[in-house]
Amino acid sequence: MRLASVTFLRVKQQARRGGGHMFDNLLSAPHIILLLVVALLVFGPRRLPELGGAVGKTIKEFQKSMNEARAQVQAGTVIDDGKNAMAGVSAGSSTEAGKPN
Repeated sequence: MRLASVTFLRVKQQARRGGGHMFDNLLSAPHIILLLVVALLVFGPRRLPELGGAVGKTIKEFQKSMNEARAQVQAGTVIDDGKNAMAGVSAGSSTEAGKPN
């Protein structure tokens, strides 16, 4: 814990001096190795490949959704499919709040 706080303070001081962004060295090689060792200890060698595959699929699906949304916004064809939860909540709460049950 001490090493992490010392590293964080050093990076923060470097950022103040104009030596780069505060999070530039956040995931250096030792940090990634430490994260992999902790993941191996927590999940075990049998489950780790499954989790890696699931994370990869999730990232791929997220990127696909972001690209589709970006293309729709650029084309100006954003379609409201009625799934806007906030609009339904705000409209429902304003009309239903004053009515007794």
